[in-house]
Amino acid sequence: MGEPVLSCPLLLVLPLLFFFSTTFPCFTIAQDSIAAGQFINDTQTLTSTEGRFELGFFTPGRSKHRYLGIWYKRVPNRTVVWVANRLRPLPGSTGVLTMFPNGTLVLTDASSAVYWSAGTAGATVNPLARLLDDGNFVLLDAGRPDTGSYAYQSFEDPADTMLPGMRLGVDLRTGHSRNITMWRSEDDPGPGVFSFGIDP
Repeated sequence: MGEPVLSCPLLLVLPLLFFFSTTFPCFTIAQDSIAAGQFINDTQTLTSTEGRFELGFFTPGRSKHRYLGIWYKRVPNRTVVWVANRLRPLPGSTGVLTMFPNGTLVLTDASSAVYWSAGTAGATVNPLARLLDDGNFVLLDAGRPDTGSYAYQSFEDPADTMLPGMRLGVDLRTGHSRNITMWRSEDDPGPGVFSFGIDP
């Protein structure tokens, strides 16, 4: 009787997949969203469905800090259009963005210190954070993804770039003022001295 023959080539492939997933944490399948209980770390990104925008961690210029931001995916020189933690940069590459089951989206470091958060606990039943193809990063209810109702959207909290579909001025419902504000410098995306908006 001859030697047994492997009937499934997957037995040969699985060890390689395990090797790549553990050796290269950024070797992951592209996705546009994170659901309740999921997260992305410093080596991972979200990519909008048609590949126009990407969300992840970056270091601007000569800075030593890390930020969570959105940039054009297909532009060779990274052009950042939105920054989450403008006011509180991460000191290193230990940032984690987590979608909690209670509906809050939280950016923390290795010590669980909070650097940025969005959403209100209990506002959504099945929370899902998704990067849309217009560059808007939204927090919605996965059970009602097409209603256009968001618990949070980055378009309501712009940085220094106005994208198509974004509105400036005061939201009459919430009283929130939406302005675009320059970076302090090419190394620091914190709010600078000049801003642009619409007076009420």
